[in-house]
Amino acid sequence: METKEELKELIWNGIAADVFLSERWFHLFTSIGEVFPEIQEKSLSPLFFNNAKLAFRDQFLIATARLFDSPKKKYKTSCVQLVLDFLSKNESKLSFGKERWHITKAMETAGFDKQVIELLHDENNDTLTTKNIISHFTLVYKNPETLKLIKTLKTLRDKVLAHRDLDDLQEKNGITFKQLFSLVEMPKQLISILGWAYIDSAFSLNGKYFLTDDSQAPARSLKYLIENVKWKE
Repeated sequence: METKEELKELIWNGIAADVFLSERWFHLFTSIGEVFPEIQEKSLSPLFFNNAKLAFRDQFLIATARLFDSPKKKYKTSCVQLVLDFLSKNESKLSFGKERWHITKAMETAGFDKQVIELLHDENNDTLTTKNIISHFTLVYKNPETLKLIKTLKTLRDKVLAHRDLDDLQEKNGITFKQLFSLVEMPKQLISILGWAYIDSAFSLNGKYFLTDDSQAPARSLKYLIENVKWKE
């Protein structure tokens, strides 16, 4: 498989898929909480919706945790670190596409330094720009606050969901699900840059990640259903 196609698979069938699932499950999870007073008022089986909310929460944790798994040689998986490792191993084989203006905008959204972004104007700097992309997201990944959130996320996934380790039921330590959801921004920014740069895929435009709106559609439908169902007399 060509390097470009390998990277495309790691993104489209890997981290982009899990970003989409993370956003979809999170918005379904939180949407029930937002309309729960109406669920109770209209006698719409609060017990069912409470259990649905827990199921959505668990799926959110599983999908988000997959993004931050460690690369495994035994299984063909994808995660943020595996994509960064792939870039590092193949930086000389990857060539930038023609959409340098869009790459620029995606890098601005991700918070790259202006001097680093200006290197895009010269094709001779493409390998250096790839190195800078790897370095930027590696630093974001290794930020102490990011690592703290990832550790909490994995603990909930591995010791509470997967194995029900009773000693770790309190391991969330005051961290909210909204904070855990903030982890998704980093892979979204990475995907947005790599899509324009290497695999001819437009994931974002002017800072807007296209698939976010699609991921929210089930939550919007659920809220619409609850808000428009007739009150049971």
